[in-house]
Amino acid sequence: MSSASKVNLVAIHSHLHEGALIGKIVASIFKKTLIFDYQGSLTEELIAHKFMKRDGKIYRFFKSIETNIIKSVDIILVNTEKAKQELANSFGIICLGDLAVSPK
Repeated sequence: MSSASKVNLVAIHSHLHEGALIGKIVASIFKKTLIFDYQGSLTEELIAHKFMKRDGKIYRFFKSIETNIIKSVDIILVNTEKAKQELANSFGIICLGDLAVSPK
């Protein structure tokens, strides 16, 4: 951390939900903006790969984690129409072009 504190960070840019979770910790420590490059829904990917079913406790657990991560970031970058629709339909986040500001 000592060398990281010498870097003049403007923002923390994260990919995937795991990266956003780690990025939130780092952004909080350094008091920086967290940018999340949204690639798609974590829970939808887990369902597609048959790791869980949509109607179970595991789904509700991961959906809750995903929702908290998405709503904790400052800015969301979106690069597909499908991702924009997922954010709007699943989380109530409306994109302006390829950018969304997460409600806190």
